[in-house]
Amino acid sequence: MSVRWGQAFCRNISSLSKSLFAPAAPSISSGMIPRGTRFYRSVSICHVAISKGPRLNPSASSPIALRRHASPLGYSVFSLPRVEPLAVCRGFSSTIITVLTPPAVFLGLLLALWAYKCLMMVIFQNKIIYMPSVPPFSRREEISHNASSLPPRLPLLSSVVRSASKDQTIDLTIVALSYRGFWKSGGKPSQKGIEQDALSALRYVSELCEALEQETKLVVWGQSVGAGVATDVAARASSGATAANNMRHIDGVILETAFTNIADMLTSLYPQRWLPYRYLVPFLRNWWDSKAALIRLSKTEQSKPKFLMLSAENDELVPADHGPILDNICKDCGFDTEHHVIPTALHNDVMQRREGVQATVRFLKEFAGKLG
Repeated sequence: MSVRWGQAFCRNISSLSKSLFAPAAPSISSGMIPRGTRFYRSVSICHVAISKGPRLNPSASSPIALRRHASPLGYSVFSLPRVEPLAVCRGFSSTIITVLTPPAVFLGLLLALWAYKCLMMVIFQNKIIYMPSVPPFSRREEISHNASSLPPRLPLLSSVVRSASKDQTIDLTIVALSYRGFWKSGGKPSQKGIEQDALSALRYVSELCEALEQETKLVVWGQSVGAGVATDVAARASSGATAANNMRHIDGVILETAFTNIADMLTSLYPQRWLPYRYLVPFLRNWWDSKAALIRLSKTEQSKPKFLMLSAENDELVPADHGPILDNICKDCGFDTEHHVIPTALHNDVMQRREGVQATVRFLKEFAGKLG
């Protein structure tokens, strides 16, 4: 029985060595293993040394711990722990690091650029919103003996005055305000500073109106960011502190290419969620919320002003839905309002179109008919 088992064992060992094992050269001292020992490397688990001869136990000083398996036919089978997986793992890890390093660096640069752009927009938001030096050299241009303080707007305002002067029944005077940081005004533009400038200008105009012996109507006109200033100053002038501040009531408001507020502008112009702009709303120092100003204005007890809204059909800055939104808010608040979309006009071209000038002049003539 033992002879048959031994023969079967030898056959199994022989077939196993031919099919699963490849020759290998282990790093073991020759004095520790009998002469004539053949070594094989397992494909999956361990090293195997098969020795025919004395059953010697491996030396304790061997750098590799061997496990001896006794054989009834005089063979000694030693299994050597495999060390290659550690080297394989190290090689695999280094390969992964080599492959992932360029994408990680590229992604890090994108995130750094994203954060840098967010930081710059928060820090320099006043310059981005107001742009006091656009168009170039606008702060150096000299205009003598003229009430207008904004050179780029002067020809546009003059066209309205010339068109209105054709009707002898209306005497139109336009007072244009140069906010701090614009043209010859000192300081730097900001919402709080511009609010103070607008109230001071309204107080000045109120004093001029009181000095006149004839009845006058006061209309506030704002374009783009100035439309937000116009709604804000109209709400403040209609508050309970109007009489105390010597500011007269505003009879009409012209909003040219107006937007709802700056927060809505960010989300409308940049709807992509991966862009940084929509996430900067909590850091805004300038909000110019015309929607909130109109609601405040509707809650005053004084007579409500009439509104004229002029939108540019091809406005490249303000989204097309902002004008109708403000128009609907005015109607919901009970304001008498008109809304005109000027064909083919860009953001700054409304007063360069005949339709825009005519709509403005008709609106102003309505107040002239109410005089007296």
